[in-house]
Amino acid sequence: MTETVPNPSVLKLLASITDRLAAVDARVEIGGLEPKDPRLLFIELKPQARIVVVFDSPPDDRAAKLGLLSELAAAFAFTADLSTDAVGLGRELSSRRLDDELATLADRAGALRGVVIDTQSPVLWGTSELRRGDEDVDSALAAARSLTTAEQHGVDFAELLELGRDGARRHLEDRGLDPTVVSSLERSAERVRQGSVRSGAAWRSYLLLAQAISDVRRDGDSGASRRLVSRGGFGYLARSFANIYWLVLVFDGNFSELAADGALLHALPLIEKLVLALPPVDPVDPGGKVIRLPRPT
Repeated sequence: MTETVPNPSVLKLLASITDRLAAVDARVEIGGLEPKDPRLLFIELKPQARIVVVFDSPPDDRAAKLGLLSELAAAFAFTADLSTDAVGLGRELSSRRLDDELATLADRAGALRGVVIDTQSPVLWGTSELRRGDEDVDSALAAARSLTTAEQHGVDFAELLELGRDGARRHLEDRGLDPTVVSSLERSAERVRQGSVRSGAAWRSYLLLAQAISDVRRDGDSGASRRLVSRGGFGYLARSFANIYWLVLVFDGNFSELAADGALLHALPLIEKLVLALPPVDPVDPGGKVIRLPRPT
């Protein structure tokens, strides 16, 4: 039987919960019946997985402590398979820290979004936006291709996404486009919708991000370590680091290059440290391989 070593990130989280709630102990439980002991307080992370907090006596302020426990749990992305010693939870905690730093950077730079990608894999290493489904670099590249195709036919692709399936078809047919084009654009829009959970103007923001990712990936091997694009309603600032990664700030209008560059350079050392500390990523497809990108030389 292989010995399981507790993940340090999980232990640190449980220690923090114990301290903040003035408890005796805190643990992660998998399976079994819900605790009935009045000295125990718990919150479910997912079906049959919970955090249990132990007190030396039934807490008087039970509702307040339960609320605090909920807040502490909500501060982390508990989507890991806890039955495997919460190794995935450590990855989620690290990714959440990186995402939070990107959100702070985007705010300081006045950017719409901030992301970290690399030059070869589909992994979205970090994003200032709340993560949605299985979105990754590949889905962004597909959205950017669909955007380009729609523009070639004079169609606002963001509007198609906003209209939904039935509304998009009527909109395309009303424009008098060739039925083959209508069918192609309709399918493209539906594929993008299925890969994300957005509505209204959020689609337009996503397409700006997809376009920036597409540009950086296309020109990422040009040898330049910095890329800047600024045109009406769209712009991005990108810098490479650790040989293979790109930090990208996306804007939805004119922006101050000096202010954006300053904010990016100030945040880059910490973001680089957080990215290089991330564990390898296991792809969803069980037939795939673990993505292990080379470390900088």
